[in-house]
Amino acid sequence: RRSKLVSRCVTTVGQEIPGNANVLAEKFMADVSKIITDDKLSEVCVGNMDETPFWFDLPSNNSINMQGVKTVKSKTTGNEKLQFTVVLTALSSGRKLKPMLLFKNLKNVPKGNFPADCHIAVAKGGSMTSVLMQQYIDNVWRTRPGSLFRNPALLVLDKHRSHTHDTVVNALKSRQNTKSHF
Repeated sequence: RRSKLVSRCVTTVGQEIPGNANVLAEKFMADVSKIITDDKLSEVCVGNMDETPFWFDLPSNNSINMQGVKTVKSKTTGNEKLQFTVVLTALSSGRKLKPMLLFKNLKNVPKGNFPADCHIAVAKGGSMTSVLMQQYIDNVWRTRPGSLFRNPALLVLDKHRSHTHDTVVNALKSRQNTKSHF
């Protein structure tokens, strides 16, 4: 214990929540509710999409071992740095649309026995792009109920640059009769 400093395991990782988060959340919900009311949207026509990273192997940083042991070994598959991104969409009715899996740094879709109700894509950097958003619109969002009849819809997204790109917003409007809200 030098200068009262000790080695500690990180317990939380993330951004700090702004002080006005409640006000921002209430305004966002009011905006979404107004769109739903004004456009008379049904529950199956309102969706929320987001992406989250997954790792092929996620070994723990902690282990239980005998007291006094200097070195604690952990066996892994060697894939602890390999990751893919899962794009998930839920409708306000509770229905979930098929997930989209984005594999990083591949030229072609990987071979394997993937479930039929998943859309598989490759991403050079591993994250969503405006081109991949076009794939998402055509292969995932288009499968929601009412899409065939071009019923008005609302897709709630975060402000990632691939979601706010003009080609994506225009494609949602023109091809799917969908408003986007960020």
